[in-house]
Amino acid sequence: MFITLTDNPAPPAAVERLPNSLDSSTPKAECQLKCERVCGSAESLELGVESSELGVESLELKTDKYSLEFRNEVLDFIASNPPRYGVQWFSSMDVGIRAVNWLVAYDLFRSIGIEFDDDFNRIFAKSIYEHGLHILNNLEWSAGLRGNHYLANIASLLYISDYLPVSDESTLWLAFALQELNNEVFEQFLPDGGNFEASTSY
Repeated sequence: MFITLTDNPAPPAAVERLPNSLDSSTPKAECQLKCERVCGSAESLELGVESSELGVESLELKTDKYSLEFRNEVLDFIASNPPRYGVQWFSSMDVGIRAVNWLVAYDLFRSIGIEFDDDFNRIFAKSIYEHGLHILNNLEWSAGLRGNHYLANIASLLYISDYLPVSDESTLWLAFALQELNNEVFEQFLPDGGNFEASTSY
């Protein structure tokens, strides 16, 4: 059963520090488990080897392994998390961070000559579009106070709109993101370059 964001606008109940063995029955725990699985996979994919240790063929085999893992992780997420349903779509900032991370990884693979199949490219592009559409329709903006969430919304929209094929829609997204980024720099940053939130946590 999926929970739509419009039916359940309240954030999931706060969960105290979660133990290593999580009960996946709560939305917060489900989100944490998925994050740990993806982060764990990313750690296992690190290229922590000296180039002298590997021949060219071995390196090519490793990059094929990593690109296949990336492809499978993305497709698994898309199949398991329909747009705008469930905890993975609750925070527009998180949606934007995910989309930008995917695009950076995709570009890194492409830059070393990895070619993904046409079906994956089509599904990936559609999902990136859905991420952008979700962010645009759920901007974390408030007339009284704007912060890092809204800035993340705008930055990710800028990145997504630049990736998408040129169209009237993507051009509007790009223009909106550029305009709002310019506005937010003056709104959120102090003359000395510090952020108005003045948080030492991040």
